[in-house]
Amino acid sequence: MMKAQKVLRHILGYTFGLSIFMVLIPYALVNFSQGYTSSYLPGLIENATLRTIVAIPFISVGLFFVIWSNIALFEIGKGGPADGFNVAISPRTEHLVTKGPYRYTRNPMVFGAYASYFSIGIYFNSLACLILLTVFFFLTIFYLKKFEEKRLFKDFGNEFLEYKKRVPMIIPFLNLGKIKNVAVIFYWLPRILSILLVLLVTLFAFDVLNSTTFFGEEVEGFFIHLMPAIIILSIIITAWKWELIGGMLLIFLSLYYSVLSYKHLSWILGIGLPVL
Repeated sequence: MMKAQKVLRHILGYTFGLSIFMVLIPYALVNFSQGYTSSYLPGLIENATLRTIVAIPFISVGLFFVIWSNIALFEIGKGGPADGFNVAISPRTEHLVTKGPYRYTRNPMVFGAYASYFSIGIYFNSLACLILLTVFFFLTIFYLKKFEEKRLFKDFGNEFLEYKKRVPMIIPFLNLGKIKNVAVIFYWLPRILSILLVLLVTLFAFDVLNSTTFFGEEVEGFFIHLMPAIIILSIIITAWKWELIGGMLLIFLSLYYSVLSYKHLSWILGIGLPVL
């Protein structure tokens, strides 16, 4: 009787989890992306082929982690995924899972789900969707710290604390807990974000390749559209060696772009503010 009840709870848990996280949320994000792509915020990549190329790795890695983590949770932990806010639909894990995808992140299902969700925003060219997901991502971190980690500590004690020290919360290989010197974070974080900004601005240059003009004109237009990325990259290189001068140049560039784009608040929020 107990075994049949456990199987039924597993079925209910997977049905609930798949319905919410793999059907309803993606469906809502698709509709949100299509409704808010051009109305409020600009898109990121106008070239549809390039968007697909960027989105495929996100959804591939995401689905891989979702499936892999569910298998590991079932086979090793003897539990299911539908467990939150101290309400367990699936049977709770009997063993702390530290193998498989759990070697790289303590929450591989969360990582996989968000990677898949971000692919939707990228594919549908919706900056609004990506901003919304970023907000919910930080809310998820708050939930994991407030509820999930307390439950895991209650269930597994010091075993979980040792595991928590070794493995990052969500993003594989990004374990900020191991970085003892906070100054290191403040040194590298703006540099990494600046490089990502250059890559983002570079993507805009590919939009010109979507036109029907001659190849020579496309190449010329591509390099013209590439100039903002080159300017930002030059300032970043300057800031890397002379931080004060580079920082002042970035502030000036942000203010200059914001003044030019004063009629387009979304442009200022999407490009001007990140430069600052």
